[in-house]
Amino acid sequence: MIKRMNFTGRKRIPRNRVGIQIYDGAPRRFDATVDLEGISLLPDAAVVLEATCARSTVVQRYEFGTVAGIQPQPDRTLRGIDGDNVYFTLKIIDRSER
Repeated sequence: MIKRMNFTGRKRIPRNRVGIQIYDGAPRRFDATVDLEGISLLPDAAVVLEATCARSTVVQRYEFGTVAGIQPQPDRTLRGIDGDNVYFTLKIIDRSER
């Protein structure tokens, strides 16, 4: 059994707190809803979604404002991510520390 160590104090955010809808077309784009209400996070920490797909080295980062004020950036186009399976990672980044 692999034991995971968490030296950075990371917190796991449940999947049901994030909803993502991908729209096919040329180019593909997505909409996302992020609900961080009730989770103990710093209000001024940045909210970021990263998108990638299988067999690709392309990772796109989309800023979604802060924990206190979630606001998606207007351009949510998936450029360079052409695979069928798109994977998203939600990151909360405390930019006040190193």
